[in-house]
Amino acid sequence: MAKRDWKVYNEHLVREVFLIFDLNSVNKEPERTKKVGRPPEYSKELMTQFAIIRHYMKLPYRQMEGFLRVMQEPFGLERIPDHSTLHEREQGMDLDNLLTKVKVNENYNPDKPTTIAVDSTGIKVTNDGEWIKKKWKVKRKGFLKIHIAVDIETNEIVAIEITNDKCHDNVVFDKLIDDSKENRNVKKALGDGAYDSKDNFNKLRKLKIEPGIKVRKNSSKKAGGSLTRKKVVIEQLGDYDKWKERVGYGMRWVAESMFSCYKRRFGEFVRAIKFENMIREILLNCLVQNLIMRARL
Repeated sequence: MAKRDWKVYNEHLVREVFLIFDLNSVNKEPERTKKVGRPPEYSKELMTQFAIIRHYMKLPYRQMEGFLRVMQEPFGLERIPDHSTLHEREQGMDLDNLLTKVKVNENYNPDKPTTIAVDSTGIKVTNDGEWIKKKWKVKRKGFLKIHIAVDIETNEIVAIEITNDKCHDNVVFDKLIDDSKENRNVKKALGDGAYDSKDNFNKLRKLKIEPGIKVRKNSSKKAGGSLTRKKVVIEQLGDYDKWKERVGYGMRWVAESMFSCYKRRFGEFVRAIKFENMIREILLNCLVQNLIMRARL
């Protein structure tokens, strides 16, 4: 086992805080709109930065207001938002914009060949789950599922989908691959048996992505509509260990490790009550997690 370079490791932890506390947005003027009413007092960039800091430090809104009061002079702010403003502006953040911030690393070379690992995990809800019963017509308390695609080299989340617990992993595979291709030159995709389907193999063949998906042990060697899957079945049933080593299937642990890091830092549940706010909370957490990973590049 390679010996850890503690000097480099310590520097990564220091850089992590520099990326989280990126105050380039502090002096930006709020965007003026043609909407009727009082114009915003704080810019979108500034409020997004405050939201990132709040999630990184896991502070409730009132404690975040106290933190900002202490840091008002170092931040160079004439005024700081109160806890109600922090809550209101965070709940109003655009989900598509947050999703883009999670996926896109502007410093990454999009032409570099990339291998991704896909996986999913469940996240508990803190309320009584009635909204889930009503929205998806189930008779029990449900939970959310986070589906991600992770760059195995940078450990960054490059695609994410959030669904209810009834959604099978196989259903969102197509969307994860398309989103990953938008900002990465994906050449290989790794996934467990949950993603074993002819449609998924055909999708990867169409995009010229090598499949690293484990097939069922009782799979037929007939093509049945997917020649690509047939070849993988024959190779795996012939010598699974050899196939596993050739495609680097063991690197799937990167996606599992990402979920482990996420839950250790943010917990196994969401605090928000409304569905959209739950998605927003998860996206902000994933953005923080990606910023931490980018500090190590």
